[in-house]
Amino acid sequence: MSTDLPAFDEVLSRAEGIGGWLTPSQAELLWEQAVAVPAGGLIVEIGSHQGRSTVVLAAARARVVAIDPFVGGAMFGGLATREVFLRNVADAGVADRVQLRQVRSGLLRQAWTSPVDFLYIDGKHDYWTVSDDLRWAAFLPPGGRLAIVCTNDRILKLFTITGLDGVFTIHSTVDDAVAAVQG
Repeated sequence: MSTDLPAFDEVLSRAEGIGGWLTPSQAELLWEQAVAVPAGGLIVEIGSHQGRSTVVLAAARARVVAIDPFVGGAMFGGLATREVFLRNVADAGVADRVQLRQVRSGLLRQAWTSPVDFLYIDGKHDYWTVSDDLRWAAFLPPGGRLAIVCTNDRILKLFTITGLDGVFTIHSTVDDAVAAVQG
């Protein structure tokens, strides 16, 4: 970990003022994974909303490709949320490390060619979307990292059927995941 990185508490204070559902323990888990990304490495974040998790990821000095289609609706806010995202990332001082791609992740993946050091999936949480988002794991090199926010039973079954539960540890709660990473 580089000595010029901000302390996690400073990063968390930047993120806590941003709307979203990321808890402090989830933010700490993301931070630990992001600071482990090698210099010049790439983080792909699927589902960025207002930028709460994006700020945590980019504060670790990694390059972040934030993917979000910014669909309309009462819960997500559409294009207005995109403007909030851009403002939050700029206000947090990480805009130079964030590339926003306003597109559905599956469409972008079809043209993607670069390796991804850390894949963070927190987009739409239904079975079909998460199943499709998991295809991004093909861009993870050996030692690449993956985190998914989803407790859908069908997703957990997908991990078991495909054997991914033998590759990636499945935790039943966020607290369990955080505790496992922190050792």
